[in-house]
Amino acid sequence: MKNKKAAIWYPPLLVVLTIAALTYAAVVVNQKTEPYEDMIGEKQFNIIETYDLAEKHILFIEQSAKISSSQGVYEQALKGGYYNLPACNWYKGFTIWRNTDEDTDMECYPDQTLIRDSFIDYINSYLNLYFNKYTITEIPKDNYDFLLTGETKIFGFATKNLLLDIPGKEDETTGSYSVKPSFKTKIDFDLDVYDGIEEKAKLLISNCNTESDVKACVEKEVEEINKAEESLSGHVWSLDCEPETEKAFYEMVYKFEE
Repeated sequence: MKNKKAAIWYPPLLVVLTIAALTYAAVVVNQKTEPYEDMIGEKQFNIIETYDLAEKHILFIEQSAKISSSQGVYEQALKGGYYNLPACNWYKGFTIWRNTDEDTDMECYPDQTLIRDSFIDYINSYLNLYFNKYTITEIPKDNYDFLLTGETKIFGFATKNLLLDIPGKEDETTGSYSVKPSFKTKIDFDLDVYDGIEEKAKLLISNCNTESDVKACVEKEVEEINKAEESLSGHVWSLDCEPETEKAFYEMVYKFEE
């Protein structure tokens, strides 16, 4: 009889204990686990969005490098190949390659090392100007090791990475994205042209140095140079490189100094 009563009570008791255990487990799990509020794929979308933003920054850097290179070529030509003023000084805004007077005969012809270093200084200087104006993110300045190749291809190897925060909920960040903002560009200009200009300048001086009418001799030499250059590089030599406004400005400056 006792065994029969025990058999009758055992299944209901087992059910009650099972329900109690499951209820307790559900309460504990609910207390330890926070609800998942993020949308499915939101984190992945933020990573992709950050990557796209980095690509926009890189595009700006590449375009800045291209424009800076062209501006550097122009500015360097105005300064006679120099970035910093040479010992020979300047005259009416133009760099002097040879300075002679009664007591001095000083030559400041730029060699290829100086020309390339000066060109790099111009590129870096203009890049810094563009980076200063870029307000979307901070781009490191003075951040490149430069390499120039024979075809005037310009490689800028970044020394510091560009770091972007990957956004999370509200103002939080879930991580950072790092990319090296190196670039390469090319200009349609050969820096070796300065060697040819220097050679012709020295020849012109040699041919006209002992002439009684130096101006007439120089004009004739320049005319001969331009005839030859027309079929070669297309570069034009001129004895009157100053616009009228610059002429008036420097005439006023020199009169004031006198």
